[in-house]
Amino acid sequence: MANAAIIETTTEVGTMCANAKTLRQAIDLARKVVPTRAMLPVLSGVLLDGTYGRIVATDMEITIEIKLELGADVAIVAPAKLLSDVLKSHTGAVSLHVDGTTLAVRGDGRETVIQGWPASDMPTCAPAAGSLHTFGVPVDTWQGLAAAVSSSVGKDQTRPILCGILCDFDGGAVRMTATDSYRLSTAAAVYYPHATDTGLHAIIPAKALAILGQASKGAKVWQGMEYIPATHVHVGADDKYVSLEIGPVCVSVRPVDGQYPNYKQLIPETFEHTFTLDRAALLDAVRSVGAMAKKNAPIRLLFADDGHGCKVSATTQDVGESSASVPFAGTATYTPVTRTLGYYPNDPRNTEDPTELDHMEIGFNPAFLADGLATFAGQTIDLQVIDPLRPLTIVEGEHTFLLMPVRLSS
Repeated sequence: MANAAIIETTTEVGTMCANAKTLRQAIDLARKVVPTRAMLPVLSGVLLDGTYGRIVATDMEITIEIKLELGADVAIVAPAKLLSDVLKSHTGAVSLHVDGTTLAVRGDGRETVIQGWPASDMPTCAPAAGSLHTFGVPVDTWQGLAAAVSSSVGKDQTRPILCGILCDFDGGAVRMTATDSYRLSTAAAVYYPHATDTGLHAIIPAKALAILGQASKGAKVWQGMEYIPATHVHVGADDKYVSLEIGPVCVSVRPVDGQYPNYKQLIPETFEHTFTLDRAALLDAVRSVGAMAKKNAPIRLLFADDGHGCKVSATTQDVGESSASVPFAGTATYTPVTRTLGYYPNDPRNTEDPTELDHMEIGFNPAFLADGLATFAGQTIDLQVIDPLRPLTIVEGEHTFLLMPVRLSS
C-alpha cells in the first residue's frame, strides 16, 4: 500500500457512510496504535478520511492505515475510544456528518454529536507514496516466525532495542530474533529460494508486529470479482520507515535505532547433556508445578538416572510445594552434541554409548520456561545443557530457544 499523505485541505462539510460493525472493527484495530497518554490531543483520535477511503491512527512511531470506503470527499479526526463506544449501539448503516470539527453519528433513529479535530492536525508519520521497495512474505511463514519469538521480547521500555524483534531478510530467507537478556528466541525460514533483491535488516518494535498479527486474522484482498484470503505480508522500506501490509491494513513504523546484541555468540556450539522428554507432558508439568512457584521462587528440574526421568518441583516457604515426574522419551547422555546455527548434523548419540548419568538439578523462571516450550510443535523435545549455571538450549529445525538458569540456593 502506498501511504497517501495526510490531507491538508478537504471539504469542510459532508456526509460519509459505513456499516457500523465494519467501521467499529477498523477503529478498534486502529486504537491499538493510539497512545494511552498522548503528547498531542489529536493523537488520541483516528482520522476518518473519505477522500482517500481510509482510517488512520499514529503514535508518532507506528502508523496504521486501514482501507475503508466512506463515500464522501470529507475528513475529520475523532476521539478513538468515544467513537468506538458510540458505534456499539448501532447495528446497521450509519452516516457520519462532518461540519468543520464536529462529527454527527446518525443511525437507528439516534444521533450523537462529537467534537473532533481538523484532518490537517494529524501528523504525517508514514512513508510517502511510491517511496518503498517492497517484497512479499507468505502469511503462514510470517505468523509462524513471529509466534516462535514473540514471547522472548523485552518489556523494559528503558531498553527499546530489546523491546523490538530483529528481522533479517536476505535472498528469500527471513530470520526473526528476540531477547530480553534472560531468554532468547530465534527462528528462520526460506520463503522464496531464488529471490535476490529482498535485503532488509531492521529492529521492528514488537508492538507493530503484534498489531499486524491481529490484522492478519481474516484479512482479505480483492481479486478478480471477489474477496479472497490474503496470502502475503508485503514488506517495504525506505530510509526512515518499514511498511508492513496485509489485505486492507498497512502498518508503518520507524525501526529502533541501535545495535542489536550479537545473539549468535550466546548460543553454545556443544552441549554436555541432552535430555529427551515428551514436550506436552513437560509443558503440563511446568505449568502445573509452576503455580506453586510464588514470590519469584524458581521451578526446579532434577535429572537423574533412577528410572524417574525428570522431576519438576517448586517450593514456596509458608505456602506449599508441588512436584511432578516426566519420564525420559529417549536416552539421557553426557555425549557432546556439536551444532552451528543453521546446520544440524546427524545426532551423534546414535553412534556413541551413553555415559552413566549422575543427578543434576537446574532452576528456571517457570513462566519463561513454559513460554519457551509452548513455541515448539514436536512430540518430543531435547533439553540441551552444559551445567546448572549455563543456559538451557532447545533446538527444533531452524527454531532455537535459549533460557538462562536461576541460581539455586541449595
